[in-house]
Amino acid sequence: MEIVGALTEFRKILENPAVIGLGAAFIGGFFARHASIKAYELSEKRAKREALVSVRNSLLLISTEMGAAWGLYNMEYAASLLALPQGEPHMYRLDIGADTFTVYDTMASSLAEIDPTTAGSIVRTYMRMKGLVAMIETNNRYLDLVWGAGRKRLQEMTQLAVSVDATGNDHSFYHDQWVILEAKVLGMGSYADALKTLTAELSQTYPVLMRDIESAITKMNQEISDPGLGRL
Repeated sequence: MEIVGALTEFRKILENPAVIGLGAAFIGGFFARHASIKAYELSEKRAKREALVSVRNSLLLISTEMGAAWGLYNMEYAASLLALPQGEPHMYRLDIGADTFTVYDTMASSLAEIDPTTAGSIVRTYMRMKGLVAMIETNNRYLDLVWGAGRKRLQEMTQLAVSVDATGNDHSFYHDQWVILEAKVLGMGSYADALKTLTAELSQTYPVLMRDIESAITKMNQEISDPGLGRL
């Protein structure tokens, strides 16, 4: 009888509106908290995935920019440069526009999210490429100087030819020789050798860096495709 009485009292307690309300509030709070935790976890995963996509896309753009610059340099400048004998000036002009490496300059912060070794290699390679650009621009200025001196010399020779009635002579050969001589005096031969040294260094490091970037992008693609990170 005591057990029956206890059960009856317990039933009355459970049927009490206040107890029912308290229980409902507790259960509702539990599930609300659980839902909040799950929503937070999903938000964190989504944010991680979005960050990976952003860094991956930045690396793709950096790789494309670097590849285009290196390819253009080799096609339009390096071939003739590397064919020169030691000490010969490079008498070719390559005009380069402003903001050569726009992608890198605006997305360099993304490098903080990748492997430090690869990030460091990207920075060093860009610095070398920017160095090449600066050296080419300096070589262009040297060319302006020697060509200007050559034109002045040609004008003097033409005036002299007129004065001695030798206008039928072709002075272009002497003009070209004078320009090359002026270039050597200015030190453009040594400058071309320095350009070749930097080009040779990049020829070794650039392919390795491209493989490292490709490997980093592949790893990111695998992480992005992980179902555990959810969908964008």
